Amino acid sequence: MCGREHYRPQLMRKSLGRQHPGIFGMQILRLVLIVLFTGRLWGQTTGTLKGAVRDSLTGELVAGVQVWVPGTFWGAVSDQNGEFAISGVHRSGFGLVARRCMGIVTAPKPSGFDPAYPKAVTLLVNPRPPICRPMPRPPWLVTPDDSVVEGYYVASWEGEPFFTCDGEFLPAAFPDSIYPRLLAFNLREGESLYVRGHRRHNDDPDWPTVLSQLIGRVLEVRRPGPKDCPRASAR
Repeated sequence: MCGREHYRPQLMRKSLGRQHPGIFGMQILRLVLIVLFTGRLWGQTTGTLKGAVRDSLTGELVAGVQVWVPGTFWGAVSDQNGEFAISGVHRSGFGLVARRCMGIVTAPKPSGFDPAYPKAVTLLVNPRPPICRPMPRPPWLVTPDDSVVEGYYVASWEGEPFFTCDGEFLPAAFPDSIYPRLLAFNLREGESLYVRGHRRHNDDPDWPTVLSQLIGRVLEVRRPGPKDCPRASAR
């Protein structure tokens, strides 16, 4: 059966070694998972990160710039005044990326955020080229048009492992809205929940990240049942 005993952190580590041979890369991945997500799972306070975007050459405020933290749901587009606001950010360090045209991405700006002492940030974006190609959809956005994935979230201090019903390990990011639902189950280390939602593979051509899956628009979160994952149960 596809139950808790099949989705322990031990299996996660075995899957990591088999599917992701880059040990150093996986160490970075594990660190990012812990820093970005474990705090929210334990109820860390969140706030809104505000800032403005300016042209690095002219200093003018720039509208329509995509600003985000790669591999997360933290993102926003600057308004007509060049200002942006990203909600749900918890206390952590991260790198902000900005894009004003397709193929024109400003290198990450190391940033820190404390909800108790919020400070506005200023991002300088590269000058606009003569031809500004339209940007793809924001890399943090998951829509109903994205495919549906179902599987098991496993409670672990090491991060947030997720196994699909096909047994695939996904180093995935979840939206902030899922955390109160996860906390409501009071999971212990190694216990799992059945999760179903829309999945977006990291398909952004300008900024690929190690967190290659975003599971947004979560449709269902509950205790695993005997009829879940019939394909995995049959193996």
